[in-house]
Amino acid sequence: MERGKELYAQKHYPEAAKHFIRAIDSCPCGVAYRETSCLCKSILGAIEKKALKDELKRPCICSAKSGRRCERKPHIDAFDSLAAAREKQGLLDESISCTEQLINLSPRDPKGYLRLGKALRLQGKPTVAYEAYVAGSQLVAAKHPDHPLLPMLNAQAAKVKGMTRTDPLAKLPYELIRMILQDVGFRTLCLCLRVSKTWKAVLTSAMAQDLWRTQQYFYTNHKPRGFAGPRTALRYASFGGGQLTDLTIDNCKQFGLKFAHLTLIMSRCGKHLRHLKLRGPMVGDMPQGSVSSFKLPALESLYLGLGLKLPHKWLLQLLRDTSRTLRELSVFDVLPDPADRPRLFPLTGPPVFRIKEDQSWPELPRLKSLALSSTGQLQIYLAYMRDITPNLENLWLDDVDVVLEADDGIVDWPKLKSVFIGGCVKRDERLGNGHAIKLCTGMEELHLEEAGLSLVPYLDQPSWPELSVLRKFSIRSFSEAILESQLELLLRPGLESGTIDQISIHPFPLGRYLGVDVTSSIEWFRSESVTHLALSGFVAEGYRSSGTVDDALVTITSRFPNLKTLDIDKEQIQDATLGKIFARGVKTIYYAGDLREDLRVWAARTHNARLVYGPYRGSPAELPDRPVVSRRLAQSAKRVRERAV
Repeated sequence: MERGKELYAQKHYPEAAKHFIRAIDSCPCGVAYRETSCLCKSILGAIEKKALKDELKRPCICSAKSGRRCERKPHIDAFDSLAAAREKQGLLDESISCTEQLINLSPRDPKGYLRLGKALRLQGKPTVAYEAYVAGSQLVAAKHPDHPLLPMLNAQAAKVKGMTRTDPLAKLPYELIRMILQDVGFRTLCLCLRVSKTWKAVLTSAMAQDLWRTQQYFYTNHKPRGFAGPRTALRYASFGGGQLTDLTIDNCKQFGLKFAHLTLIMSRCGKHLRHLKLRGPMVGDMPQGSVSSFKLPALESLYLGLGLKLPHKWLLQLLRDTSRTLRELSVFDVLPDPADRPRLFPLTGPPVFRIKEDQSWPELPRLKSLALSSTGQLQIYLAYMRDITPNLENLWLDDVDVVLEADDGIVDWPKLKSVFIGGCVKRDERLGNGHAIKLCTGMEELHLEEAGLSLVPYLDQPSWPELSVLRKFSIRSFSEAILESQLELLLRPGLESGTIDQISIHPFPLGRYLGVDVTSSIEWFRSESVTHLALSGFVAEGYRSSGTVDDALVTITSRFPNLKTLDIDKEQIQDATLGKIFARGVKTIYYAGDLREDLRVWAARTHNARLVYGPYRGSPAELPDRPVVSRRLAQSAKRVRERAV
């Protein structure tokens, strides 16, 4: 043994190995060295299966005598030195065979596991090496918890653990990979292409084509690592076999999108396109020449945001090409064509653009949702719009002039479920005071602002059927508060049926509801189904019930025991009052006034609640492409930049 160590130190590994073998064979236990491991046991296989302890208990019937144990130190050191010599010779398989014999000989000694783990690491098998270290540590610690080599064994296990990370795409079934990547978002999916060549090969294979058929490019102030533009969209679409189904571009200018790029994308990938959403102005001018056809036979949703000034003739052609499939249409900047000015615009007065019969809008029989707005003066003939959209369910109007031509003053969409009439909707006084839009008994959402009150015939028709399935209600008037009788007609059926869950009233008639002349007529303003309440524009004059607006707000919120969200706009409510509301179970309060950091921190720490600065964004009045909201957001961003400077 000593001579073998001398030769090993002199790097004469073959000669040293011969002396180590002689030392092994000279042990009185009778377990000699074998060129091959035991045929009855598989140490490596048991380690991979995490069943080493059971494998060591198996009987041996071959000549290896692996069932015998020996605790003599010279015998163990000789096996360990022989494995080291084979390792230095580059004979890793022989070294592993030697360590397996050592583990069979003395399974409670760390040397065999340390030598086996090193050989496996040299073979590029860190996972098996880690399992060997862990299995050895468990066996050694069970009998020799104070063994001097046990800390080294644990340290090696901790060191190798970081190398055991396997590529999930190389082992997991594709169905599971697809389920995971479908929920990570398009941006994360693009970043996954940079992980490794294996990831890129799998993600761009034919099996993953459906992952690339939805593309969403959102605006960000952060500088991207790589420029995303029209070529990027076409490249990613090729990964999906050219079958693009959903395209969202949040900022066309930042994306570098020109009208020619859009037509190219639609010509190559538009056959299967179902959803198209574009926001912000495009790069360059819009074409003024002849209009070409759009090949979008499957388009169901079209969203053209504020600033995307698509000429009306192009929009008209787009509607004609998709009239049989379109279900959702949102256009926030309807733009007339310069060539149509002599016909559409009068010579005197402001320019007026009309959507009526002479504009030849196609019939949209499958249209369910319609949102229209304009930065210019746009007149919409509601009777004509009803005729071309007979199955409309959701109507959103703002910054438009409503024109009524029906004889009875009523435009009836029989399937209408949701209505939003913005505060910028106008009516021509020459048309009289007749109302325009009829509310159906199946109405689920009703959102009115200022002029919208004059367009709803329900307020002076108490004999009409009740709105008993109303879920969301908001009303906002800047001139005067809504009457109690009007609120009762609109709200009471939904409150009593338990269907309504969101209420927003501005200004809230505080004096009428909780004043000194309280009557039984206000008792209906309570419900267990309401979870969101927005109240602002408080009128404190004449209020004598508890003495302050703060007490009134606490009383109002107490009528809704399941209230979770409260929006008070800019109302100056005391922190103590808001604290009481948080204590009642409200989890979120939206506040657009001054900063109240102490209250925000206290609510989060004490009640796990939030004080959010700004308005509630879930309302249809807060669409980012609505002109008034867009201006407010731009002004807010400008103030932030000014403070940053």
